Amino acid sequence: MDPFKIENRTTGFGNPSRSYVKSRINPSDILIQNPSSTFFFEWEGDESYGISKGDKIIVDRSIDPNDGDLVVSISDGKLKCCKFTGKEDLDLWGTITWKLTDLRK
Repeated sequence: MDPFKIENRTTGFGNPSRSYVKSRINPSDILIQNPSSTFFFEWEGDESYGISKGDKIIVDRSIDPNDGDLVVSISDGKLKCCKFTGKEDLDLWGTITWKLTDLRK
């Protein structure tokens, strides 16, 4: 036996939780359906539609909104948030899919 050779030996019991670990959760897999058409914004306006200043919103331009969805539209050259009803004539920019709120404010 070579005195300088280190052998791989396991002593004791392995971690029992290792058999339950599948993979780490990736937030992008949950929050983003269409990466090339998804945009993140930080809300700067007053609180409206349950979105507060500093919240992050995720907007997907490839999703057609349903009645009641929050959307981003273009009005007077500016982006604004509104509730989609399907009745008004909006210059639709995208559909808000998620709101991320910092709970430590």
